[in-house]
Amino acid sequence: MLTVALYLVSVGLSFYLHSWWPVGSFLGGIALIMAWYVVMDRFNKD
Repeated sequence: MLTVALYLVSVGLSFYLHSWWPVGSFLGGIALIMAWYVVMDRFNKD
């Protein structure tokens, strides 16, 4: 599950930083938020 979060962070950051296309940075932001929720969910279960 943590690898999913890392994947989402890397995809999100690449979209967010390298996209001159507004929708790309929007999707990047969504991916980062999803990754944050995955990480928080993981830590809350422990």
